[in-house]
Amino acid sequence: MMRCPQSDAFPAGGAGGAATSAAWALQAVDSELDNIEIPVPQNSISIMCLPFAAEGISARNADMKAYTIAWIPKLTPTVYLQRKDSFAAGEPFILLVGKPSAESTAVGDL
Repeated sequence: MMRCPQSDAFPAGGAGGAATSAAWALQAVDSELDNIEIPVPQNSISIMCLPFAAEGISARNADMKAYTIAWIPKLTPTVYLQRKDSFAAGEPFILLVGKPSAESTAVGDL
C-alpha cells in the first residue's frame, strides 16, 4: 500500500509535494487480506491495471463487467473485447460499471 508519510493520505494528483515519488513510502499489507475497496464512478468505463491479482470482479459486483482486448483488426477502427472476470497482477483490463450511456451521478464503493 502507498501512503504519504507526512499526511497519512493515499496518492492524489497535483504538482509537487505529495504527488512526487520522494513523498511516498511503501508499507506492507496484511497477507490475509481478502477484499479491497476501490471507489469507481457509476455509469463509467475505465481502463485499469492493478498491482495485485483480481478475481471474481462481476461475481462480487453485479453492476460491473470486466473485459480484455481480444483482437484489433488492421485497417478498421474496431476493437474486439472478450469478457473476463479474473486478472493477474499488472494485467490491464477495461471495467464497465453500470450503464455508461446514463449520466454519471455518484461514486460507488466496490
